[in-house]
Formats: sequence, structure tokens, C-alpha cells
Amino acid sequence: MIDHHSHNGTRPVAAPRYRVLLVEDDVVDQLAFKRAVREMSLPWDYEIAGSVAEARDRLESAGYDAVVTDYALGDGNAFDVIDLAHKTPLVFTTGAGDEEVAVRAMKSGADDYLVKDHERTYLKKLPITVENAIRRHQAEAQVRKLTRAVEQSPASVIITDTEGRIEYVNPKFSSLTGYGAEEVLGKNPRILRSGEHPRQFYEQLWSTVLAGNEWRGEVHNKKKNGELFWELSSISPVRDREGKITHFVAVKEDVTQMKQLEEERERLISELDAFSHTVAHDLKNPLSALLGF
Repeated sequence: MIDHHSHNGTRPVAAPRYRVLLVEDDVVDQLAFKRAVREMSLPWDYEIAGSVAEARDRLESAGYDAVVTDYALGDGNAFDVIDLAHKTPLVFTTGAGDEEVAVRAMKSGADDYLVKDHERTYLKKLPITVENAIRRHQAEAQVRKLTRAVEQSPASVIITDTEGRIEYVNPKFSSLTGYGAEEVLGKNPRILRSGEHPRQFYEQLWSTVLAGNEWRGEVHNKKKNGELFWELSSISPVRDREGKITHFVAVKEDVTQMKQLEEERERLISELDAFSHTVAHDLKNPLSALLGF
């Protein structure tokens, strides 16, 4: 295992260990792979399959962090292994002049490829190529997880560019407002305006987010069918690596029912207050007479 030591005397951070499957039918290339792993002290726990059939057995019985496969195999080729590997990061090696095959394999699901040379210097590039393939898969898995979370969110989510043009809405937005995604993409969220907020309300909202701050507040909006509803909105800027604002994301919760309950509560309190004043007034007259007596 490789340890990466920091310069400030803190504890070393161990490199992650990866389970790697090499699919290679050439014994000399198998030996070269083993020697490269040993000489570079790679944190790999590897296994070797000498054929597509053997690769199938190993992939069905065990999980791997990455697969490295040669293109030409005795009982098949890299495309067969790509089909077997499914979502496992895969790098394949191929002879010189096979770039067209490499492009086809990449389109079929391979993450990267290396061209074999007689000196086998391609093996020096293998560690970083495998590492990048694994990280790419991890990043894609994270993106898929976040996408599912947004798609299934019980809150409406809207993403706009810096000009306010809508680039994305989630299904909750459509079910709440009645607008399909295709109806609002490229348009401004002002299509939801109820007309009940003054112009200064929106000017203050935009000045807040354009300054890079989060805006929170209740907004009275209008659905496609003309029905009014209340939303508790949180609008935040999205920045790129340089800190430049590239988008705005709004997360909005329908609070119409809560607002209606609040209004009903205030109405009841007001009626109760008026009733108590009436009762107090009615009681005051006989009490005054009684006291006078």
C-alpha cells in the first residue's frame, strides 16, 4: 500500500486499494502486468482472467473496482468484456493502428484505452488511466444520485441562467403549476406572477441574488389554470470554480394550505376578540346599575 505523507507532520493518508481484474490471454503480457504492479507498488488487489469465459465467471462471482482488458482475446474480444462488466470502470488495451476500434469501444461503454507498444511503456500510464476511470464513474454515480434526489423532491426546483431564462424544472414544479417542462424552458419565471406583489418586491429579490446572496421569502404565484397559490422560496446563486455566478436555483415549497390555516386562525381570533368586546359591553351596563344600586 502506498502512503502519501503530508509536509506538516500529520498522519499519512493511505491510498485507496482497488480490486482490479485483468483480462489478458497473452502470458507474456500477464507477466509484464504483474511486474509493473510490483515495481510501481500499486495498491491493487488484482486477479487475471485468460479468456472471456473466465472473465464472465469472475465478474459474476465477485465485484471489481476496475477491469483492464485486451482487445483481442482467444474466445472473443473487448466488446464481450464490456457487455459483461456493465457499470464497472473499464480500460482496454489494443495494438497500434486500432484507434478506430478504440473509438467504437468507447461508444460501447469503455472508459478509456491504451495503445500497446513493444516496450510495454503503456503500462506506466495504466495506473493514472485506471484511477481516472474509477473517479469518473464515482462522479457520474454522484450526479445520478443528485439527479434522482431533485427529480423525486417534494419541493419545486427551478434552475435559470443569469438572465433568468429557465433551463430546468423538476416534476414537482409541473404537477404543482400545471406547466410542462417544454412549456417553460427558455422562459422567465415571471410567467407565474400573480400581479399581487409590487415591482420593488422583485427588484429586491434580484438585487439580493445578483449580489451573490440567498433570498428567502413567501411569494404569491399563479398556476397555468389561473389559480393562485403561496410558495416559500429559497433562491441561491450557483458559482463555477472561479467563483463566477453561472446559474440560480430556486427551491420552493407550496405553503398555500398553511397560509389558509393562518388566515382562518386570524379571522377566528378577530371574531373572538369582537365577541369578547360585545360581551364585556353587555355585562358592563347591568354591573354599573348594580354597583350604583
